[in-house]
Amino acid sequence: MIIDGVSNFRDLAEFAALNGKSINRNYIFRSNNFADITIKGIAQLEKLNPSIIIDFRYENEILKGNDKLPKELEKIRINMPIKPLHEKRLSRGISDGTLTESDAADLMKEIYKSFVTDHMNTYLNFLKIVIKNEKYPIIYHCTAGKDRTGLASAMILKLLGFDQSEIFKDFLATNSLWRPSKKILNNFPKKLIKPLLGVSKDYLNTSLEIIGSNEDILNLMGSDRPSEEEFNEFKTKLGILL
Repeated sequence: MIIDGVSNFRDLAEFAALNGKSINRNYIFRSNNFADITIKGIAQLEKLNPSIIIDFRYENEILKGNDKLPKELEKIRINMPIKPLHEKRLSRGISDGTLTESDAADLMKEIYKSFVTDHMNTYLNFLKIVIKNEKYPIIYHCTAGKDRTGLASAMILKLLGFDQSEIFKDFLATNSLWRPSKKILNNFPKKLIKPLLGVSKDYLNTSLEIIGSNEDILNLMGSDRPSEEEFNEFKTKLGILL
């Protein structure tokens, strides 16, 4: 699925496979922001007719992002903000030239750890919406569609029983798909483009190592965790249970 002007938009079924079979298409989509979406892209998005657009960006990030979605699509947007750790530290290190490639990678791993330690409830609520929602498709995104969105995708695939190697196929696809704007690229020294604008197995592993088992995830959801019937219905829609 292509949305013109949105380089990291893709169907969650596109890269990962379970027992050699992908999940059903046109149910769950991940994306970067919609700042560069074209008129053609808006028409493609309207034709897709999403039921919900979940946005992981925080308020100032949304304002600066300058998305170009029409009002009818803005109405279905749900904000579930996840503010990344070390934002000021990264900015300062980039601007004064003190941030090394190794430092940047270490900071990214700390950010991925904080997604779980500081924002697990947001991810749990996100998973409840994805599993329990009666209408599809669902779109979820952040700014680049790589870190917050990447972990969200990994958690869905993990709950569905995908092997870690398949989860990484989807996660690492960002490195070949996302096209940062020239404005973004001009703000980063070449040595920092890969660790800060790309994704790495090490980053996602930092989160996955502390998330626990699928049962741990479901238990953390509390009393309104998806019932077995709801979860099986979700799997059926995606073609995992036939």
